[in-house]
Amino acid sequence: MTSKHPIPRLAGQVAEAVREMQVKYKVPQIDIIAHSMGGIIARYYIQNLNGDGAVRNLITLVPPSGNPLVPLPDTAVPLRSQSQ
Repeated sequence: MTSKHPIPRLAGQVAEAVREMQVKYKVPQIDIIAHSMGGIIARYYIQNLNGDGAVRNLITLVPPSGNPLVPLPDTAVPLRSQSQ
């Protein structure tokens, strides 16, 4: 995967990899740890390609969307509700 491809295409590749891991390890959900642009791609997968049921946790390291040490503003949107 490279940044030469659009985010939806890369997120589709993430979806395929997640499905393969679910089958291989016989688990309903996986955790994703993503660095930089990978965090944006994983978040796109979760929010737009129905990945929220397949991903238990998303951990992003140094996302290009901002400094990870600065608290998110009040306008930040959770990936999913806390009731799950």
